[in-house]
Amino acid sequence: MSEFIRENRYEIIKNSDIEKYLSDEQIKQLMGLLSTISFARQQDNRGLLKAVAIESDWPCYDSAWQMIEALTEGDFSCPYEELAKANERVRELEAHNALLMQASWEMKEGKPDAFYKIKDARSTEPSDALNRFAIEKKIEAIKLALDGERFELDGRPLDFGIRVESLELMLRDFEIGLNSMPIRKGGES
Repeated sequence: MSEFIRENRYEIIKNSDIEKYLSDEQIKQLMGLLSTISFARQQDNRGLLKAVAIESDWPCYDSAWQMIEALTEGDFSCPYEELAKANERVRELEAHNALLMQASWEMKEGKPDAFYKIKDARSTEPSDALNRFAIEKKIEAIKLALDGERFELDGRPLDFGIRVESLELMLRDFEIGLNSMPIRKGGES
């Protein structure tokens, strides 16, 4: 592919410059020329020309040129979509990191399953680890309820108002779900 060259393809006149620097007669002549061009474009089935102008002293000027170059080379991607993808990936990694930090803390506290949590977290995708972490927290909450302990969510006390048998069934279902979650090992599905 040939090298990208910036072309001066458009003549752009700022409306404030027209009013400031042209006489009434010159403005009429300019508007007449613009009308002639617009009419001819419509006759040619090209429609009204619509464009975005970015002045060279604007902070996005160089970025706009980079996007135009990427577009001409067939390599364009919307920076806002890329940013949204990157932010989502950061959230996944932060959740994964939180799981690893929790397991590390549990290991430090001498909890026996902590080593396996770290091992599992390292061999799963962040989203899988987050799902697993959420189920573990639900199991922990149900066990607290079964033990008669009071606990809170976002600073508000929780009162399930359900029978112990229901909690035991929920606990069993969550534990079955947790134990049946597939564990991915480095690239396997």
